[in-house]
Amino acid sequence: LLGGSLFLGGARGSHPHTFLWASRGALRRGEKNHPPSARCAVFGPVFFSPRPLTPKETCPAPPRFGWDALGIGSIADIALTEGPRPFIQRQGSLLLQDAVVMTPPFVLPDLKRLMDAAVAEDIGAGDVTTLGCVPDDAVMIAHLMARCPLVAAGLPWLQVLLTHVGADVTVRVEIQDGIMVDAGTSLAVLKGAARDILTYERILLNILYVSCGIATTTRRYVNALQGYHTQLMDTRKTWPALRAVSKYAAHMGGAVNHRMGLYDGIMIKDNHRGFLQDVPATVAKLRHNHPTLPLIYECDTMEDVKAALGAGVDHLLLDNMSPERLRIALDFIGGRATTEASGGITLETLGAYAQTGVDYISTSAITMNPQAVDLGLDQG
Repeated sequence: LLGGSLFLGGARGSHPHTFLWASRGALRRGEKNHPPSARCAVFGPVFFSPRPLTPKETCPAPPRFGWDALGIGSIADIALTEGPRPFIQRQGSLLLQDAVVMTPPFVLPDLKRLMDAAVAEDIGAGDVTTLGCVPDDAVMIAHLMARCPLVAAGLPWLQVLLTHVGADVTVRVEIQDGIMVDAGTSLAVLKGAARDILTYERILLNILYVSCGIATTTRRYVNALQGYHTQLMDTRKTWPALRAVSKYAAHMGGAVNHRMGLYDGIMIKDNHRGFLQDVPATVAKLRHNHPTLPLIYECDTMEDVKAALGAGVDHLLLDNMSPERLRIALDFIGGRATTEASGGITLETLGAYAQTGVDYISTSAITMNPQAVDLGLDQG
């Protein structure tokens, strides 16, 4: 671990979102005294490099599938302000010092744009009720409560979003993202200007309804796969402008993130196949043009499977196949490629597909039709 610089960050595929590097020898254990911070999840794999990257550079290519154990999903305390000595503390025991924060975790820009749009939509010229009822100097404490069982996701965003809009509120997060909690659990405590808390309450809750709902639904699917080789993947089927939020939440629920967008992974789908004259030549060209990107070939029939394997494709998306047809395809593939099943798979049929031994099952249900969760902000 101390053999080079440590990178934390990046999206799956082209991973343009590196946000932190730490130089050799920057790791220490047992550190307890550290400055105030916001809790966040390290959302990316771990890499090593002999030098820090400039702000315009991207981190090295990650493994094509799966994440380094020190990376994605790790819970960390990370300094909010950029400066010469920000830090990141992993699992309360590992401290990186003398690090340089280059850009925020990739979810934050999307969150800030979302917050700006929500403020314009909900607050407009001002919260006339709060301004008329609550004194300017009033202070309040509010507890963010889970009113039903749920998986926490997005709690680190509260302080970031409130700071982004200039709210005079501090947030103490009490539950780590990715943790399943019972109804009645206090997730975070907000303290500060009463006007700010009351004005931004609904916006913050609405964002967390989405993230916790996705994480909770994802966990139900992941739990259904316990004991099987198969892992759950998300998809690009997310609500517009909520891609990063949805992907983060799905991962906190336990899913493996598929490509973030059209830019960080190659997927030859059925509508592309109609334009292909020479599958091996096209695959070779795509790999030459984008050597670090994963390449996935969607297969509807055994003929598609044979064409993809003949072209050397090593990730096959087996679409809209019954468990019986999927098993036949997997037997023919014989481990020569990573396999993914998709299309019409529900929570009820998940087990039948997992029994085939397919590597991944991808579903849009976790992001497009998440389970509703109930959250509330209680004063006192």
